[in-house]
Amino acid sequence: MNFLKSFFATVLGTLFGLALFMILLGFVFGGIAALGENVPVQIGANSVLELRLNRPLQDRASAIEEFSSALGLKEGSQGLNTLLKAIGAAKTDDRIKGISLHAATPQAGWAQLYELREALTEFKASGKWVYAHADFYSQKGYYLASVANQVFLHPLGNLELKGLATEVLYYKDFQKRFGIEMEVVRLGKYKSAVEPYLNATMSAENKEQIGALLSSLWEHISTAISENRNLTPSTVEKIVANLGAQQPEAALDQKIIDGLLDESDYEAFLEEQLPNFDHVDATAYGNQVDTSSANRIAVLYAQGPIIYGEGGETFIGQDAMLEAIEDIIAHPMIKAVVLRVDSPGGVALTSDIIWAQLQRIPEHKPLLVSMGNVAASGGYYIALPGKQLVATPLSITGSIGAFATIPNIKKLTADLGINAEQVSTHPNALGYSPFSALSTGVKTQIRKGLETTYSTFKSRVAQGRKMDDDTVEALAQGRVWSGTQAKANGLIDSFGGLTTAVAKAAEAANLENYTTVAYPKWTPDLKRYLASVLSGVKLQLPLQLFEALLPASNTTLPQATPQNQPHVQTALPFQLNIN
Repeated sequence: MNFLKSFFATVLGTLFGLALFMILLGFVFGGIAALGENVPVQIGANSVLELRLNRPLQDRASAIEEFSSALGLKEGSQGLNTLLKAIGAAKTDDRIKGISLHAATPQAGWAQLYELREALTEFKASGKWVYAHADFYSQKGYYLASVANQVFLHPLGNLELKGLATEVLYYKDFQKRFGIEMEVVRLGKYKSAVEPYLNATMSAENKEQIGALLSSLWEHISTAISENRNLTPSTVEKIVANLGAQQPEAALDQKIIDGLLDESDYEAFLEEQLPNFDHVDATAYGNQVDTSSANRIAVLYAQGPIIYGEGGETFIGQDAMLEAIEDIIAHPMIKAVVLRVDSPGGVALTSDIIWAQLQRIPEHKPLLVSMGNVAASGGYYIALPGKQLVATPLSITGSIGAFATIPNIKKLTADLGINAEQVSTHPNALGYSPFSALSTGVKTQIRKGLETTYSTFKSRVAQGRKMDDDTVEALAQGRVWSGTQAKANGLIDSFGGLTTAVAKAAEAANLENYTTVAYPKWTPDLKRYLASVLSGVKLQLPLQLFEALLPASNTTLPQATPQNQPHVQTALPFQLNIN
């Protein structure tokens, strides 16, 4: 009897498993089929390009997220590269008469918005119009929308124009209370990624660099708004200081916007400008722009934190980057390369491995660098082989320094009644354990590693930027710079976005006609999607306990060194959430 029960239970379990497998398989093939559909966008003689920034914006559209979206698991991100291509093509497309911009709260970085703004400015210069509408505007949304010929707001909406601020949490007292400690080794007086673990308040050096950074960014933002709205800088500053454009009527009176319209009234306004017009989605339009050519410029995307390992679309590993570099060098149709960096840095060893391989590209074809929202610390490190470094005034860069953070939860586990005992053959045999303090020998070796990394980093900067050691040291010490500050200090060569860098690469390779191709190559399949999810989980494991005990906050925890990753980090000094 028990045998029959077990038998039928096994059969039913197997059938249930097969059913789930077939359902999953249906999702997979359905997703692949959806990705494979390439339905041409119908474009009428009177068309308006619809630019909606209602999804997260990445420098490059994610193949894995598109696959996830096709499976119905989550909505994918938008690709900045696709939107820039769409705006550029629409500029000379006689069928498209203008752009309708919807950017209430764009999930994008300031540098990405700068690039879209520049593209829209060039679009307007062609004689076509840009109109913007939103139910409400965040500060980022308004910065982008202010480039439009006319800006409209819902009569009951609101507009955020308040200046820039960032917030950093400090954990010294928290660590004492809960028994969680970060053992820290750092170099560079501005290397403040680890400061929240050491202090209860912000240091003068950190206040200095953050204050200077925010002031530099805001100077560009306020100047851009004042120029596009035909207002004096002092007028804009007065409005911002007094929150004078928060309410719709006040924003209209202050000439921050041009009219108060709900969605239907805005559509009627567009109809008046262009009767019987057709809406054309910018992403769909950008995906079908034909720029085929025998000459190619490779855009090598380096997005996310730098880890040791394969890497993925949202984090950088040496394996995928090295494979891409080999392919790029060997490909006869690729005539030039643009390295697009959007990274706060990470594992120092990986940064140096990628740097060394990037050094090979200029021996075969021109290499230029485009800096996105962040190209700091390890992100700046890998940019150094570029012949020219191009960044926006709002890009975050620099942060030349090194640190190591090692979690220690000995006091917490002791309070919970957990005691870790060790037996070893030598004084430093244990190496690192979260249940024990670092031995003097291990800490000494970590510091030596940091000194070597910091010295090597500075020598790479001196070599790449053709600076003497004293100049590099003055710009280093972990200090973060805006793109404007970086150009003044010689850390970058010129202002511009990805489009500018690609154009400069074409010029360096003497190309008139070309098409861009993206690297690394990512296959949008279920295996890679699951690997991406699991990798993301793995990277967060060391922080889960720490974050679970934190009070609710909009400020993210500075990143600790992930498990199974080298301790020495070249990473951004603090997590910037600039509002």
